[in-house]
Amino acid sequence: MLRGLLYTLWVLALGGLGTQATPPWPVTDRTAGPMHASVYVWHESWPPGLAEQAGLCARHFAGWVAEGPGAPLWIKTAELQREGDGYLVRAASVDWAALAEALGDQPDAAGPTHVWLVARLDERGAPLDRPDAAIDELAAHWRATADRIADLAPGLAVTGVQLDFDCPSRRLGDYANLLKKLRTQIDPAWRLSITALPAWLDRPSFVRVTRACDLYVLQVHALRPPKRVDDVPPLVEPARALRWVEQAARLGRPFAVSLPTYSVQLRFDDQGRFVNQNQFAARGDRALRPGEREVELKSDAQAISELVTRWRSRRPVQLVGLAWFRLAEPGAELAWSGPALRAVAAGRPPLRAVQLVVREPRPGLLEVVVQNQGETSETVGASIRVDGLSSGVAQGSGGVFRDSPVGWVWRADGGALRLDSDGADALRLGPGREAVMMWASAPGGAPLTGPAGPSAAWVDSDDRSSQRKEPWRGTPQDQTGTGSP
Repeated sequence: MLRGLLYTLWVLALGGLGTQATPPWPVTDRTAGPMHASVYVWHESWPPGLAEQAGLCARHFAGWVAEGPGAPLWIKTAELQREGDGYLVRAASVDWAALAEALGDQPDAAGPTHVWLVARLDERGAPLDRPDAAIDELAAHWRATADRIADLAPGLAVTGVQLDFDCPSRRLGDYANLLKKLRTQIDPAWRLSITALPAWLDRPSFVRVTRACDLYVLQVHALRPPKRVDDVPPLVEPARALRWVEQAARLGRPFAVSLPTYSVQLRFDDQGRFVNQNQFAARGDRALRPGEREVELKSDAQAISELVTRWRSRRPVQLVGLAWFRLAEPGAELAWSGPALRAVAAGRPPLRAVQLVVREPRPGLLEVVVQNQGETSETVGASIRVDGLSSGVAQGSGGVFRDSPVGWVWRADGGALRLDSDGADALRLGPGREAVMMWASAPGGAPLTGPAGPSAAWVDSDDRSSQRKEPWRGTPQDQTGTGSP
């Protein structure tokens, strides 16, 4: 009876608005089980290997649940910028053909892969000053992109569009009006979504915004900029994220939560004051100025996986999915790997498994290899000790040739060898990768190992055991605003 009364009041409240709103659920209603998962592909141009990573994620997430947003890939296709009295659409260089090829390699794919097209509105408040012009540009861009996809990637189907816009809270009413007009200009079969900030949740005008779209994506990461090196807020604060989800549920509209996969390098001056950040580029992309300090803040896989597990076990029914920002290109240093993302999305920390292996790939050749058999990228900087070698290998005598990567030096250590990094950069290994740290060869088939056989172990290493496989525990550190989902 109470549910019927709520529905009646909701219909009366929305009378004559012409929106596609749905009745609110009581906030006490809960559900459990897997949630829909989507990943943002947020690149101005697509580097080699990105399409393959996107195809893997699309395949992995596509069959999780039928409810929710319904598209595993949310692809940034443009930024809308003010230009004179009008607007300019700066299109991203998306490799649709490569994505179609990656998806075509999936033998068990059933039907087309659904994608959403995302546009970033770059100017704060500007699209609200001339909404008709902004809407015309956006709608034209999305129609042209959908046509291009139909030509180049028929295995993809556009089922929704999304605006990423940090609207000033005081203008949320104007934003709702823009969204209602935009809906009339896009394909009626497409769903319309937006990104949203927690600061909007207690604004009455935000209710109008949620009614003007089918779904909103609540960003719960990178919301407080750092001020000093000794006072940096976390990328995700679990207690705040849980509270914001409960607050959002009270609005009675379906929403997803955006969670981070990236790390950030923050730079501070000699007084400890925040200078700038490096979010997507490689480590060491810019040299430090005199007196500057750098702090790397990581998405805490342990804490985020616990959040996911909690929501999978019990959550408001309005929370229909998770959106991961963003999919990293292969070898990216400041982001989770694809396997790590898929692990955390399933509610568990990614496995960490780095092993040392001594092998003889052929007679007369010995190799000491570091193998990353886990799901995270790893750095190798610790010393390595190798025992059980022949005297010729250990001492470098008897015509034995041995070598190692540039900057790494072998030293005799009793009857063993020790490999040290003499100022060389740490080696970085992605999941499934390996690096040969030493190779030795002997003329005429001379023995390379002793009677007991060779073994290798880390020296003064606290977490790179050759025998241990364990979850990776990220550092619960922190970050700043990103201007992205």
